[in-house]
Amino acid sequence: MIERIYIHYPFCRRICYYCDFYKVRYKKEYEKVYLEKLKKEIKEIKKTYKIKPLSSLYLGGGSPSIASYSFFDLVFSSFSLKSNYEVSLEINIEDVSKDFLSLIKNYPINRISLGIQNFKEKYSNFLGRNIDVKLIYKALELISKNFENISLDLLILGLEKDEFEENKKILKDVLEKFNIKHISLYILTIYKNTYLYKKYSNIKRNYIDLTYQKYQKFLKENFFFQYEVSNFAKPNFLCQHNLAYWLFENYLGLGPSAS
Repeated sequence: MIERIYIHYPFCRRICYYCDFYKVRYKKEYEKVYLEKLKKEIKEIKKTYKIKPLSSLYLGGGSPSIASYSFFDLVFSSFSLKSNYEVSLEINIEDVSKDFLSLIKNYPINRISLGIQNFKEKYSNFLGRNIDVKLIYKALELISKNFENISLDLLILGLEKDEFEENKKILKDVLEKFNIKHISLYILTIYKNTYLYKKYSNIKRNYIDLTYQKYQKFLKENFFFQYEVSNFAKPNFLCQHNLAYWLFENYLGLGPSAS
């Protein structure tokens, strides 16, 4: 029996330098074909598996924050949810707007995972993400007015000794101002099939462990519980979908490369 599902939405406005996930640049005609295939896949898994009301549903990518309402209509018309469900949606900062948040408020999404990666513009540029602190704050102000359960994705580069210190002040302010409940803290892997590898395959990254330890200490001091190697949460805000992976619970992945 299945009560947890991950759905991969593979389209992006642009391709970040470091990303190794399956993705293609968005085109309306591509999304149309994708939705047709996803609809068929959902139909097939319902024949094959007993799908219970879902405890958790995770919409990742790619960039599901550029998806059309047709994507959300298909997903939420296809599955029922338990009363204590968790539905997570990955969002890119540049996609946050009042119109988009108004759209997703029509659906039972109750957890937002916001891809920040790094607060400093020079590191964001290194990753191929042309965002700045003003844009981050603007996005968080809009999201926090609509959602309580917000997670931030951060990425350790390990390039400079002071990487954590350069991010610390802004991170502390963001945690307090927007009452952030969850942090996903990842270490950058430079994969062979990425632009980052082509340009920086031999770059020295001597401060990965040091930077990770500093983040770890800081998050503990700010009452975030580390419940697995890359994830930290305030009490009662562990990501139930992520936890299910670590506990080897059954789940299904739908969409290209999802499983």
